Amino acid sequence: MKQVRLIGSSVAIALLVGVMQAGAVLTLPIADDADTAAGLMRIGGGVTLESDINLYGGRFTYGVADGIALFGGAGLVDPDGMDSEPYLQLGGQFKLPVYDLPMDLAVRAGFGYVSFSERDHGVKYDLDVWMINAGLLASWDLDVVTVYGFGGISYQNFDETVSGDGMRFSHDDSETELAIGGGVIFPLDDSISFYGELMHIDELFISLGGRFDF
Repeated sequence: MKQVRLIGSSVAIALLVGVMQAGAVLTLPIADDADTAAGLMRIGGGVTLESDINLYGGRFTYGVADGIALFGGAGLVDPDGMDSEPYLQLGGQFKLPVYDLPMDLAVRAGFGYVSFSERDHGVKYDLDVWMINAGLLASWDLDVVTVYGFGGISYQNFDETVSGDGMRFSHDDSETELAIGGGVIFPLDDSISFYGELMHIDELFISLGGRFDF
């Protein structure tokens, strides 16, 4: 019986290790420009796709002052072969006072969290993933479209615990990857716009969605 339980826990571990390896998508897309106005209220949503794991979510952005914005988002992380789990994100950006360049520049950082849990034959496996993306956002307003690019780092922390049948094992790990990508925002009118984004954080993934400005 103990051997069966260990096999079951091995299956859970294998599934969640796959989540860890595909953890690059555990962040909502940028889908924004570097210049934000005071009083901005924007809601957006979409899907981020990768070979083993998808993220469906939305975000609300508020302009605290000219060039300063805070945002909060939520969604569902959907790994292959596992149940979807809720994802949360908080962050902000600050426009840099640089005026002699043809683009706007901002420092942007986002913090995300998701928790996975699997149970098989009395053995429970939990995985908490914390993520911080931080870097430089550049955007060009070309009237018809807005083009943006992002370069920075992505830090992820993995806290895993296996428990059951009188045992408990915990392990903490982390990794830091380069985050490089960009996208295009297509305005339909003054309020509605759509975006497409490519981002590489260990793996390449694509995001598609829309935004609405109040």
